Amino acid sequence: MRTDRDAADAARHGLRTVRGWGAFVATLRAGVVVVTHGFGDVSRAGVHGAYVVHLWHGIPLKHLHRDAPGWLRIAGVPDVGPVRTLLREAHRRSASRIRLLPVASERAASRLRSALGLGPDVVRVLGDARVDVLAAGDDVARRAAATALLDRSGARGRATVLYAPTWRDGKPDPAVPTADEWQRIAAWLALHDARLVVRSHPHGLGDYAAGPAVSERIGLLGHDALVDVTPALPGVDLLVTDFSSIAYDAATLDVPTLLLAPDVASYAAARGLYDAYAAFSGGRHERTWDGLLAWASEVAEPGAARDERLAHARVLVADHVRLLGGSTARVLQAIDAGLGHGEAPAEPVAPASIVATWRDGERMRLRIDPGATTPVGVRLRGARETIAGDLVVVAGLVEASVPLTRARWGGPALVLPSDAWVVEVVDATGARIELAPPASLPRTELALDARIAVEAREASVAIVLAPPLTDAERAPGAQRALQRRHLAAPAPAPAPVVMLEAFYGTAASCNPAGIDRALAALRPEIERAWSTVDGSVPIPAGAVRVVEGSEAWWRARAGARALVVNDWLRKRQRRMPHQRVLQTWHGTPLKRLALERAGQGLRTRVASIREGRRWDVLLAQNPFAAEHLRAAYAFRGPVWELGYPRGDVLRSGDRDAVRARLGVPSDVRVALYAPTWRDDRVALVDHVDVAALAAVLGDGWRVVVRGHARSYAGGGLELHGAGVVDATTYPDVAELLVAADVLVTDYSSVMFDAAGIELPTVFAVPDLDDYRDRLRGFTFDLAAAAPGPFARTLDEVAAAVLAAGPHDGWAERRAAWRARFAPLDDGHAGERVVERMIAEGMLDGRSAASAQRT
Repeated sequence: MRTDRDAADAARHGLRTVRGWGAFVATLRAGVVVVTHGFGDVSRAGVHGAYVVHLWHGIPLKHLHRDAPGWLRIAGVPDVGPVRTLLREAHRRSASRIRLLPVASERAASRLRSALGLGPDVVRVLGDARVDVLAAGDDVARRAAATALLDRSGARGRATVLYAPTWRDGKPDPAVPTADEWQRIAAWLALHDARLVVRSHPHGLGDYAAGPAVSERIGLLGHDALVDVTPALPGVDLLVTDFSSIAYDAATLDVPTLLLAPDVASYAAARGLYDAYAAFSGGRHERTWDGLLAWASEVAEPGAARDERLAHARVLVADHVRLLGGSTARVLQAIDAGLGHGEAPAEPVAPASIVATWRDGERMRLRIDPGATTPVGVRLRGARETIAGDLVVVAGLVEASVPLTRARWGGPALVLPSDAWVVEVVDATGARIELAPPASLPRTELALDARIAVEAREASVAIVLAPPLTDAERAPGAQRALQRRHLAAPAPAPAPVVMLEAFYGTAASCNPAGIDRALAALRPEIERAWSTVDGSVPIPAGAVRVVEGSEAWWRARAGARALVVNDWLRKRQRRMPHQRVLQTWHGTPLKRLALERAGQGLRTRVASIREGRRWDVLLAQNPFAAEHLRAAYAFRGPVWELGYPRGDVLRSGDRDAVRARLGVPSDVRVALYAPTWRDDRVALVDHVDVAALAAVLGDGWRVVVRGHARSYAGGGLELHGAGVVDATTYPDVAELLVAADVLVTDYSSVMFDAAGIELPTVFAVPDLDDYRDRLRGFTFDLAAAAPGPFARTLDEVAAAVLAAGPHDGWAERRAAWRARFAPLDDGHAGERVVERMIAEGMLDGRSAASAQRT
C-alpha cells in the first residue's frame, strides 16, 4: 500500500496490509504475487521467483506498451538508440516475469500478447475476474447494491447517467462542461428526472466541481468515494464515455453507451487504437455536450435510437467477451495448476476455424469451417480504413476472398498500403466471429509489389503487407551496407535518370510531379525514377518506381543526374560529382521554419544547416518565399524564382473529370477543407466538424476533406457523413482546388496555391492564437493581408462559405494576394524549371560553371 487511504480501503475489505520494509519482505516470501497495473503495485525488487499473475484492468482499445507510439520514449530522457535499447530490454525483462495474464477473449489476448511480447501459455482466455461482480446474484440485488454506491455522489434523480471519461496521459479532459453547458445539462436532467454522476479516471485531470454547484442532480463519484466503479454499473441507465474500456463492461449489462469525444483524432492517433474508433463507437460520436444531450434524448426513450445502441452493445460483447462470470475460480485453478497442483482450466475454443489460406492472384482466399456460426460477410480492417471482401459457400464450407489491390481515384490497381490487415468475418448482427487459425500459414512472399505475410492475430489472421524488400535488403545492417556500396568512392557511372520524391515517398505529387510532367514532355528520353515508401503509392505514367531501401533505390540515388525533392532528404546522402539536388519545397512559408523558429535547440539548428548544405538549387514560388526559405536553412546556393510547377494543373485541369473521380455531381458547389498539420499532434486536424458543416450547407454542397500528408499517417479519424468526401489520399491537392468553389483552410500553404486562380478562401482558425504564438509563429501578419474572412466557430465558417464568391467583398484582397504570392503561377512553371535544368546542365552531367561557359 502506498497511502493511508489505500490501507484504509483495504481494511474495509478485510485485507491485511504491509508497507515499507515489511512490504519488501512479504513480497520476497510470497509464492504468488498478483498485480493489476504492473510491478509498481508491489515491492518491485521482491518479485523474483514468485508466480506472478497480472490481472489486467480492462479490455484494451488503446494501444499498449510495444504497440503504442513512443513506447520507448520518456519525458526528459534523450530519445537516442542506446536509451531505446535499454528501455526495450527493461520492458522485456519486466514482462518476462509474468506467468499468467487472464483475459476475456481471444481478441483481447491477441492484443496483450502483442503489446507485452508474451505467448499463449501466459496470456490465456479465462475471463476478467474484476467483472465477476456483474454476473453474481440476481438482477434486482445487483441493481440495488449498485444504486447504493451511486448514491454516494449525492446526485438526485430517477434514472442515472454516468459520465466516465478516460485519462489523457497528463492532459485534462477536453469535454469538461463550460458554465453554460452545465446549465443546459441540468435542464436536460430535470426534464428527464435523471441525475448525472461524474466518475473521472483515477489519473484523469479535469475540474467538474462547477456541476454540483449548478444542480443537485449532478454529483461527483471520485476515487476517494468509490475505488472501483465496476460494481456500480448495474445501477446505470445510460453511460457516456470516450475511449474508456468501461464501455465493454457496460455492454455486458445491456447499458446503452453514448460517445463524447471532441479530441477523437488527436487522441486516437497519439495513443493508437486496436479498433477503428467507428467500430468502437458504432459509427457515431458527439463532439459537444449539446450534441450529446440531443442524442441522449433520442436514446432515453424506447425507439430506434435506443435499439441501435443496445444492438451495438451486444456486438461489443460478442466481439470482446467470451467469458463472463466465474473468472476468479478459473484464475485460481490456473494458479494452482501453474504451481503443480491439479489440472489447468479449460479455455473456450473458437466457434469457427480457418481450414486453409492462400493467395490467388490479387486476392487472398480463406476456406472456413463455420461450425455452428452463420457468416454473412468478410472485411479487411487496417489502421486507417476497412475494405469489404466477398463470401460464398462451397461444398458446405465458407470461402472468403479479400482484395490485396485496389484502384483509387480513377488510377491503376495497386497493392494496399503497408499495414497489418486483419480478416474479420461477421454474422448477421455485425459481430465478428472468432476464427481458429489454420494448421499452417502461407510462406512470406514477394508479389504484387509488396512483401506479403499471413499471421495468426486477433482471433483470426492478419495479412501483413510491407515494402517489397528482399530478406537481404531487410537483414540487420543491410541498409548501411547498401549505402556504402552505392555512395562510397569511387562514384558510380552517371545514368540518364532523374530521381523524384515528394513528402518522404508517401505521394508522387506536389512540385516534383509538376516537374515530372514537364520532363516527360521536354526530355522524354530521361528516365523518371520515383522514390516511394511502398508499392501502394501511384506514380505518373511512364515513370519507374524505386521503393525506399531497395537495391534499385540506392542504385538510382547514386547514379541519377539530378535528385528532385520537396522535403528533407532521407537517410544518409553523399552528393555524387555528376549529381545536382533541386529542392522544390512544398509551399510559401506562412509558418516559421527551421532556423527562423524560436526556441530551436542546437541539435535542430545544426541539422537544419546541414540539410541546406545538401541542396544545389532551391525553387521558390515568389520572392517572399525565396527570402524566408534561404534564411530558414542558411542556404547559400542559387534560388530559382520560377513559380510552382504543382500549380500548373490549376490552369489545365479538367474540373468535371476531377469531380467525377471524387463522386461529386457537377451541379453542386464544393467547399474544400484542407488544414495543415500540427506539431503537437499526429492526427488529421479536425477543428471543423465536417459532417456538421455539410449539414448546415445543405444538399447543394459537398465538403471535400483533404488532410495533410503528415497527419494522415497518424490515422485515428474516419471521415464520414452525408455530403462529406474524404479525399485525404487523393494524389494531387491542386486538382482538388480545380474542383472547388471555396477553399477552407487554416495555415496551410495551399492558400498560396489558391491565389493563382483567386479562389475564394475562408480561414477556419479557432486555434489562431495558440498556433501563431506557441506552436509556430508567422512570417507575416496573416490577418492584415488574408484574402478571405477569419472564422472561429462552425456557424462562422458556414456563413463565410455560403457568402463566398465574386461579389463577397474580398476580390481586391484576392488580387493583391495573387500579385504578391503567385505572380508566376501561370500554368508553365514546370516548363520553366525543366528548361532551366537543361540550361544549367543538370540533365547531362555538366556543372553549372561549364554550362555557363557554353
